[in-house]
Amino acid sequence: MTHKVGIIGLGGAGLGHLRYWPAAGAIVSGICDVQPDLVTRRAAEFNLQNVCQAPDVEDFLRRCDCDIVAICTPDHLHAEHAMAALRSGRHVHIEKPVVQHETELCDLLACAAANPTRLVGLHYQLRYFWLYRRIKDMIARGEYGTVYAVEADYLHNIKIRTIGTSDWRERSGTVQPVFAGAGGTHFIDLMRWFIDDEVDEVVAYGNQGGWAEYPAATHVTAMLRFRRGAVGKITVSIGSTLPKQHPTRVFGTKACSDDLFLFRNPTDIRPHWLGTRLGALSRGRIRGPLTEALCFMLRVVPVRLERFPFSSYEHVESCEATVRNFLRALDGQEPLEGSLDEAARTFVVCRAVESSLTSRAPVTVDYDSVREKAPARC
Repeated sequence: MTHKVGIIGLGGAGLGHLRYWPAAGAIVSGICDVQPDLVTRRAAEFNLQNVCQAPDVEDFLRRCDCDIVAICTPDHLHAEHAMAALRSGRHVHIEKPVVQHETELCDLLACAAANPTRLVGLHYQLRYFWLYRRIKDMIARGEYGTVYAVEADYLHNIKIRTIGTSDWRERSGTVQPVFAGAGGTHFIDLMRWFIDDEVDEVVAYGNQGGWAEYPAATHVTAMLRFRRGAVGKITVSIGSTLPKQHPTRVFGTKACSDDLFLFRNPTDIRPHWLGTRLGALSRGRIRGPLTEALCFMLRVVPVRLERFPFSSYEHVESCEATVRNFLRALDGQEPLEGSLDEAARTFVVCRAVESSLTSRAPVTVDYDSVREKAPARC
């Protein structure tokens, strides 16, 4: 079945979705943004002059011929727009974070429950990064033994993105916290997915050292305690001068991995490379004949690839796979990754991190508290 998607929000995230959905096999049948000039510009860029175009969400949902709505608007509008799409009878795919506040999450969960035939999914593309999928598979097969710790960092200077496109992240009323809104949510979701366990308690510390003008902490480190005893550590830094990277370590009783390399014995001179022969480099920033030479070097020298400029992470490939999963889930071909329930649990952990930042004390994660914040509406 060919699905039609309407995209609401045409900034940085929406720009990506204009590419992801067609690559995954869907048709973009409508575009919406509060900035009419941006709608016109995107329509010209992607040859969408003949699809539904609107600056108003309600008008767009009335007129657009689509069965899926992709929510790519600023964080504080996610709940409002997702619920409007659900009420209109559409399936909904939401860019992270799922919402901005607990009361909005309560409302969205109630609205989804009132529309049980509609699918709601989150854009957690790290689940579809080829390396993380391989690690997840190896954990499931027992190759790591019992995983007792996971560490991950989200290092990404987003100053240019925020200043160059929109300033909503930097306003006090709509500021984007680095865990609930920026990269922390990705890695909490990833850790929960890796070890199939929930977080019981968090403690976090942070500062604004990398970006003093931002109205929230821009460098945050959080420690997580999982129910079965594993610990997690996540650092999110959105203002440093480091290049974008996602260093990740998994510690197990049988093996440990450091980005692309698996270690089964601390005395091994050369670790096992988790990538295929050309996998990491062909997906990274290196192309052409140099790839072969670097791959040869990799076979004889324990070189680290998950460091600038040899990034193995391919963002577009992972995002396309994420929306492809949503389409296949709609057709009953495979389970949905990043469901609304999964996203809600990740969001509650993120908010606990933000609470710990304020209190400077450990915070117990209460997954049921969100339903008690306010009467649900749809």
